[in-house]
Amino acid sequence: MNIPEQQKPSLWVRVVKELRIPAAIGFVFGIALTVANNKFEWNIDRVLTELGAQSMLDTSSSLALVIGGLLFFFSFYVWVCTLFPAYGIRVKIFADRQDWEDQRQLFQLSALGCFAWGAMLIILAMTKPFGLVASPELLALLGVLAALLAYSCWKLMHEFDEFWHDLSRVMCTWAFFGAFVVGGGWSALAHLGLLPALTPLDWVSFLTVLSLVGSAIANGQRGLLIKE
Repeated sequence: MNIPEQQKPSLWVRVVKELRIPAAIGFVFGIALTVANNKFEWNIDRVLTELGAQSMLDTSSSLALVIGGLLFFFSFYVWVCTLFPAYGIRVKIFADRQDWEDQRQLFQLSALGCFAWGAMLIILAMTKPFGLVASPELLALLGVLAALLAYSCWKLMHEFDEFWHDLSRVMCTWAFFGAFVVGGGWSALAHLGLLPALTPLDWVSFLTVLSLVGSAIANGQRGLLIKE
């Protein structure tokens, strides 16, 4: 029996229901990590010092490091799904074997771009602690990663069909207006002395987060976040 349209739960209610198990796992993992940190006195600044860092991570660098790590995780997860179709189908990344064959290259290109983007954020986060600002070798490495990102985006634009092009436009629209409203509003308040100004690295992290949020909204509006 089909549920009448007016009785169906809203999109956000369905998203919350779908994410309840991953959220619970993340909560338990976070508690376990906190307990382990207190017991063993883990300290990332101490680890960086032992690796030769000249200074500690500031807030901007820490945020960029976390976001870069998340992008790394996303790229690895998607890559695994493209290498093992049975798993990709089971977690609903692909509808079936035919969908995996049709979409595999697209998702691999997305994983490549996500990897390059995450790597650049991690490197940028590490520049000040390790005294690598304006390093020619670092600029060369960032150039290679930027070329990989540009290549993946260029290839994706040729792989996209009408559906994916529309999804990309919606994502970019949400990201743009988010940057205009939130970023512009924050900058205006910072100009008035009510908030601290965002650093260049803050803006890179901020635009990255907005892209992820825009992608989640665009996918959610089309029901791609909900498992049938």
